[in-house]
Amino acid sequence: MAEEEEEGQWTLEVTPTWAVATVCFVLIAVSLLIEYGLHLLAKYFKKQRRKSLIQALDKIKSDLMLLGFISLLLTVCEKPIANICIPRSVGETFIPCPRMKSDGEEESKCEEQGKLSFLSRKGVQELQLLIFVVAFFHVFSSFLTFSLGIAKACFLRQFYRSVSKVDYFTLRHGFIMAHFAEGSNFDFQKYLRRALEKDFGVVVGISFWIWIFSVVFIFLNAHVFYNYFWLPFIPLAMLLIVGTKLQGIITRMCVDTNDKSHVVRGTLLVRPSDHYFWFGRPKLLLHLMHLILFQNSFQLAFFTWTWFKFGIRSCFHHETEDIAIKLVMGLLVHILCGYVTLPLYALVTQMGTSMRKAVFTEVVVEGLKKWRVKAKKKVALRNNSARRSLDASITSLDTSASFSTVDGVSFRVELVNRFGDAPDTEFSAVEVGEDDSVGLVAAETTEHHQN
Repeated sequence: MAEEEEEGQWTLEVTPTWAVATVCFVLIAVSLLIEYGLHLLAKYFKKQRRKSLIQALDKIKSDLMLLGFISLLLTVCEKPIANICIPRSVGETFIPCPRMKSDGEEESKCEEQGKLSFLSRKGVQELQLLIFVVAFFHVFSSFLTFSLGIAKACFLRQFYRSVSKVDYFTLRHGFIMAHFAEGSNFDFQKYLRRALEKDFGVVVGISFWIWIFSVVFIFLNAHVFYNYFWLPFIPLAMLLIVGTKLQGIITRMCVDTNDKSHVVRGTLLVRPSDHYFWFGRPKLLLHLMHLILFQNSFQLAFFTWTWFKFGIRSCFHHETEDIAIKLVMGLLVHILCGYVTLPLYALVTQMGTSMRKAVFTEVVVEGLKKWRVKAKKKVALRNNSARRSLDASITSLDTSASFSTVDGVSFRVELVNRFGDAPDTEFSAVEVGEDDSVGLVAAETTEHHQN
């Protein structure tokens, strides 16, 4: 107790209750304000019928909740983790910085055994701070990416500089001719915006394999890998590969169209197909962009965390050039991906074989869903009425027809049933099982006149 008081590390038993209550009140108030802000944002999206953005917001909430659970588990398991001892030879491998002499009480148990703590209490607390920074940058990068993509699609009205004007109109005309009737007034621009919102819903989430990558990234921060030489360039290289592939798809479609000489109203008629994409899967490019954005935001979060916790001149940042490269590459990748590559992907992937769900507006989707429910109810009512009529027919025929039955064997009876406005009468073979179930198994069209 005396040592803790000398170091200024007071426990709650000797801390004023008003101080504890004040801290709790501030934390609760800030959390409620954030939660209320997200609620208002979801309400606004719902009012605007932006279902894709609502789903993206729900993904952000679930990711933040998962990060909160991880932080809570670290808090609960802080002492047990620190009490795990490992051999000193193992503990001194794959470290990002030279190990300093430990003076923490939590490691005294391991020091008595001549070992090192698996992860000290101080290290667990620093890891909790890293999780908070990752959560902040995840939300910030998602908002930045989507804002840039929407700005490109809305304010410039076209995808210039991502793709030439001629290519844009060619792709638009090919999509409309492939999926709609000639002379259709389909709004391709609004459709691309809805498609971009759906793509954002995929990019904003953190899947299991993305978490695996984040763990690998933390491991690669060991000094022996010299990751400050090559790691910042990986997102940019992957982004250039994806952008080159998208431009190549446009070029190949135009070349194939030119070879076949399909020209409609002065515009080349491109033929959408999945075979232009890697493995015939257009979504693969979106998953790569998802990885690029998360990797980039994770690197920026890691850089900010090391700067705040260890200083700008720590072993994580050896030279001024390293700092400049990380910052420039991080910002450049986010701007290029949000402003150029993601809108280009939203345009080029419309050239796939199938048409995306975003082709329908939210109003149309809701109308189709209601129509589907009503159609199912009508079919169910029609089937029930048909079953009742069949049961009645069987009952009426039971007095005049004679049947021979054998245990365990089904028997058949031919019934007269007229369907709709059909010109002929259809004989339906009805199978009656042991459980008294009646099922229509075959039908023949013939003329039958009842005397």
